[in-house]
Amino acid sequence: MKKLGPVMKLLGLLLVVTNSISAQNACSKEAGGNQVKLNVVNNTDKPFTVNFVNHQCSEGRSTQQVAPGTTFNGSAYPGHVFRVREVGTNKLLKEIVASPSTQMTVIGSNSPASGGAKPAPVAAKPTVIGPRPTMAELVRDPNPRQSFLKTLNGFRGARKLPAMQLDNSLNQACQWLTDVMAKHDQIGHDPVVIGRSKRVNDPSYAKMSTPEMRMKAFNYPGQPGVEAAGMEYGEGDVVGGSSVLGWAMSSTHYRPFLSMDGQVYKQVGFGFTKVPNTKDKYYTCAVFGNPKP
Repeated sequence: MKKLGPVMKLLGLLLVVTNSISAQNACSKEAGGNQVKLNVVNNTDKPFTVNFVNHQCSEGRSTQQVAPGTTFNGSAYPGHVFRVREVGTNKLLKEIVASPSTQMTVIGSNSPASGGAKPAPVAAKPTVIGPRPTMAELVRDPNPRQSFLKTLNGFRGARKLPAMQLDNSLNQACQWLTDVMAKHDQIGHDPVVIGRSKRVNDPSYAKMSTPEMRMKAFNYPGQPGVEAAGMEYGEGDVVGGSSVLGWAMSSTHYRPFLSMDGQVYKQVGFGFTKVPNTKDKYYTCAVFGNPKP
């Protein structure tokens, strides 16, 4: 795959909204293998949401509104189901089953699911989440951790949020996870599950199966926080920065990056590992924490 703009993002958005409403048609199926992109273009004149349907056929209610002229960017496992609903009316516009052939879905003038008169074309705008984040520049740096930190703090500074500090123990905890993900070419937060997906049973993984275990193993003295995992295609000097922008503008992982909903942290770690025998494929990780009072 080639770069889209500075880099093409394929993020491991592994958290889902749990508030559910009644199910309708398809349900997500148990999925394995690699995630695929899930890009949904809003070519209508009204905002919509992209809601995940779980394996029990319950439909989550997303808090992200995709405005006209913007694109929802995410990723999912093949077989996972999403429903696109118009904000205000809750009208079902499209049901999408994630697959390699449905990585880009247009809702609107080019979409048979939209119905009615075709809206006038609208100019493309950046994808945003919740309270719209102020855009910041993606910072290139030969050191991916510095690209990550500078982009993150530029993004936070534009929102008048305090700068965060890299912590070496958190860096090591994330680096351990990205090494495992790259080794097996599989995204995830639990190395036991990652290994089993490739029919590998490594006993050492059980001692490192949660973010908290990994932070403790690398002697992080503070209070552990949340973790984000992702996969990126791009040049090494922008892998860190593009990860920040992707996570911070996603529908699931934005909170710790933007200090929202109680997820307020002062320290962060970043890990990145290139997949062997690939040109520009990386697995990335960010983990947050706070120093003890």
